[in-house]
Amino acid sequence: MQKLLSTVAILLAFVAFSFAQQTVASDFYLMKNTHDAEIVLKAIQSELNLSGETYAKVKSLLTASAKSQEEQLALSPDAERINIIKTRQTAHIENALQGILGKAVYSDYLAKKAAIDTQLKDLKLSSSNK
Repeated sequence: MQKLLSTVAILLAFVAFSFAQQTVASDFYLMKNTHDAEIVLKAIQSELNLSGETYAKVKSLLTASAKSQEEQLALSPDAERINIIKTRQTAHIENALQGILGKAVYSDYLAKKAAIDTQLKDLKLSSSNK
């Protein structure tokens, strides 16, 4: 009987933790318009110093993603839907960046992502203060 109760307690704890573990996607690539895409591009460029062709490809990627997000966010989604949008866009952008940047520069990007994120937050803050 004690084994049964212990098993049920462990099972209930597992189920509770499974539902409670909802992750929140990062706002790193949350872009509500093309101006936000320019800010993200500026933050990436400040750390990676992309070449002209690579810069143009990344700009095109971010602009297209920002337009897509703008359309999706115009539908007034709830917090869960916004999290799904951020998660999908982040995965799409990260995968595309890996192809655009190549292995070496993408590894450098990942190593500098925290610095890029800090730069991005500063740029967004200064942009909102204007």
